[in-house]
Amino acid sequence: MTSLRSDLPAKHLHDSMRSMDGSIVSEDSLGRFVDFVRPQGLLTLFLGSMSGERGLQHPHERVRCRCCYLLLRLVKSVGANAMRPHVEAVVDGCQRLLFPPPSQPTLSIPPDEALYLFEATGILLGQTGLDAAVQVRCATAVLTPHIQSIERTLQSPDLTGDVEAYGEQLSMSISAIAQLSKGWSKHPPPEVQAVLAAAVDVCRNVLVVLPSSPSVRNRTAVLLQRMILCLGEGVLPAMPSFLDRLLEHCATEEDVLDASQLINQLCIKFKERAAPAVDGALLPFLRRVLAVQLAET
Repeated sequence: MTSLRSDLPAKHLHDSMRSMDGSIVSEDSLGRFVDFVRPQGLLTLFLGSMSGERGLQHPHERVRCRCCYLLLRLVKSVGANAMRPHVEAVVDGCQRLLFPPPSQPTLSIPPDEALYLFEATGILLGQTGLDAAVQVRCATAVLTPHIQSIERTLQSPDLTGDVEAYGEQLSMSISAIAQLSKGWSKHPPPEVQAVLAAAVDVCRNVLVVLPSSPSVRNRTAVLLQRMILCLGEGVLPAMPSFLDRLLEHCATEEDVLDASQLINQLCIKFKERAAPAVDGALLPFLRRVLAVQLAET
């Protein structure tokens, strides 16, 4: 297993391609044998390889992106107990790649690939038995620059002039928060709930400013489905404002499906306690269903 990390591809490849493809082959091969790296010695070697210049810090974007997926796969496969000694080091490494320092702007990854890191970070923080204070500190460290980026984007004077481009950018930001929250599907500490609730408030601002973006509407609905699980009844006070905005701009079958799933999930989980959150949305929802059906006939 250790020798696998030093395998090199054929010598006839160009040096840069040899470096890039060799790292992908090595890390991918290790991914297929993930059960064998559960012992801490091998797991430490594996994480060192994946988080260093052969993996997440590799100069080639293709290698960095592939290792984002493999890291998430590793975290899910080896389990919380095995990862516990490495949590803070791995989370710090993820944060450096998600928000590279100005001196290393090239060590970035596309937003869709970054979602793997957000999900891996959430699992490491929420499922490895960390103290609530450590969970809050690390989650805040990851979310703060992310939230600041959203707020800067919302201040752009061209925001409504290019709905497609800004909508895609902001929807990926909303997705990142949803992916991070996967680590806390069941009863997160109140302190963590407060951090997630603050992020939800910022996402509501995105929906208010750019509701005409289909991707923003869809990703907001997905985030709310996650927050119903994470925040429990704490999400109910915010739901009317979200539902009002989503239904006001409900124009497609996907919009109808997203709204129906939200309303159903709220009713199933909270039963009569969901009434104040969904009561004002039912008639507008039915009107939108009818309007979409008529528009497609």
